[in-house]
Amino acid sequence: MNAENLKKLYGSTPESFRQSVEQALNQSSHPVSFPRRAPVRRSLRLALVCALILVLLTAAAYAVFSPRVAEVFGAAYGPAAQERLQAGRSAQPESSIELGGVRYTLHEVTYIDSGLYAVATIRPADGSKIVLLPQEEDDPDTPVGTDRYNAIHPGSDAPTYGEKAAETGAKLIYAEIAVDQIAVDGGPALSPACYGVSSHPQEDGSVLYTLEIDAGTAVTAGESYTLHLWVSHWEYDRRDETYEGEEWLVTVTPKAAEEKGE
Repeated sequence: MNAENLKKLYGSTPESFRQSVEQALNQSSHPVSFPRRAPVRRSLRLALVCALILVLLTAAAYAVFSPRVAEVFGAAYGPAAQERLQAGRSAQPESSIELGGVRYTLHEVTYIDSGLYAVATIRPADGSKIVLLPQEEDDPDTPVGTDRYNAIHPGSDAPTYGEKAAETGAKLIYAEIAVDQIAVDGGPALSPACYGVSSHPQEDGSVLYTLEIDAGTAVTAGESYTLHLWVSHWEYDRRDETYEGEEWLVTVTPKAAEEKGE
């Protein structure tokens, strides 16, 4: 199935949103006078073709799962964005952290002059009885595979997340990855002024998670980046009693394709 067929099946990103993202990607510099404050999180509406591309990439074996940032963001934002990201510097840390039966994995991070772009996955750890709710708006009555960001609503005969959890007595969990601070080349860790996230259900029960961290005070040109991430999760409708969170530090040294011999 080619990209055009995917678009026909699942629609495309709104033009106004595509233009705003392309403008950000093409911007060569950003103001560096952001006041220090808690970072603002925004939601990204990545097209479902991103998830389908990952399915194609990993159909053979999940053990070698290595999504490409350029392909994921390019599927949503267009060829110009993909070319810029392909020309950027990338690292594939394949770094994971496990917390309370949930496994978080950071697969790839790419730097271009408009910021850092990353692809991660969240999945139940081996042996854990957990069903993940991919988006915070999901509840036990949400049909499995629903993706509100992309207006994907399975048919009425699709099982719900509540039914899926009841089959094995699993807990319904919502999990997320937040960006706290970033340190460039071993310097001070600073909070980004703004970053975007997007989460999408996958056929194997995992969640595709993307992060886009704008350039500015916290993200500047450098050799290495230490990401101070915060992973957390909680049971549906029981956040106060079940919340778990932990800091996750990942240092990456992005390199251009020619430096890696690709």
